[in-house]
Amino acid sequence: MVQWRRGPGAPVGELGAGASGPVTARAALTVADVMTAPVVAVTPDAAVGAARRVMRREQIRHLPVVVDGLLVGVVSEHDLLGAEGDAVPVADVMTRPVFVLAPETPLRAAARTLRQRRLGAMPVLRGRELVGMVSIVDVMRALEERLRVDPHDRSC
Repeated sequence: MVQWRRGPGAPVGELGAGASGPVTARAALTVADVMTAPVVAVTPDAAVGAARRVMRREQIRHLPVVVDGLLVGVVSEHDLLGAEGDAVPVADVMTRPVFVLAPETPLRAAARTLRQRRLGAMPVLRGRELVGMVSIVDVMRALEERLRVDPHDRSC
């Protein structure tokens, strides 16, 4: 059965703009400031071909895999390369266990985890609720924005 849906959570808005207004050159960024939300997700029984189509349509490389709203894995473009045919269920190729982040995690710590574990993206959970995804692209976009604002800023 092919099922996908946008998970719970709300868009954070433009990079650098949070609930307290624009982020200044000295403010420490958090995962919530840069994560992608709402999240597109698939179920474990979704076919690999359907997951590929969702990734292509949404222009993303990682999909959380959920059952009844709970995260059970992540499937990446790389995972899909190993699939033997488009009808294989995502459950057969997804990565688990999954390393996750909280929205309040400092972006510096998230970047370190992504680099050390050689991950392209990580789901963001508030408690057990999937609220976003943060990827290397999100981190690089934040760095680019920070350097554009203040090229001498060393706080990122």
